[in-house]
Amino acid sequence: MLYCRLRFKRSYRDVAELFWLQGLHFTHETVRDWSERFPAELAEHIRIKRQRTFGRTWYVDETYVRIQGKWCYLYRGIDEYGNLLDVRLSEHRDMEAAKAVFEQVAELMPEPPERIVTDGHTSYPRAISEVLGESVEHRVFKSVHNPVEQSHRKLKQRYYPTMGFSNVETAGYFCEAVEELNQFLRVRRRFRPGWANSEA
Repeated sequence: MLYCRLRFKRSYRDVAELFWLQGLHFTHETVRDWSERFPAELAEHIRIKRQRTFGRTWYVDETYVRIQGKWCYLYRGIDEYGNLLDVRLSEHRDMEAAKAVFEQVAELMPEPPERIVTDGHTSYPRAISEVLGESVEHRVFKSVHNPVEQSHRKLKQRYYPTMGFSNVETAGYFCEAVEELNQFLRVRRRFRPGWANSEA
């Protein structure tokens, strides 16, 4: 049930109906409950098993998500090969949030990258130098040229059918689980014999 919610563009009611057709009866509220209770455990389980070898160029960007009528900021990072670095939901777009993002990514990485590409928000240069070191080059590209900007839509396709979450914490866990599951499946498809390299 949780896989259906995280992987496909389906509402709570859609998922409950799909299982009802298979003879498993529960309400959409059960789907909602699972979607808020278990993504954190799933995301952490996949995250700790994820490979730690990444490219030398990181792309970091943020996008908006709406939670209980309030706009929040979803920070995401990928390398030049499209591999997920990490994802973090924040109520603010400021220095503290930017530093928290890089500190979270740094926990997974054996060494800092050669360069980081962002949209040029004023919080990034200082956050990069303080967390990752002054030797890391910071490049600025308009969002349209930043590959992480193009991949935001995949997450939003999963997020919007939920009609929002009860709080920022559960929304953050859901977003992390979606991204970790996508990366998990992406890596396995890439090495499956006869499977074309896809970013789906």
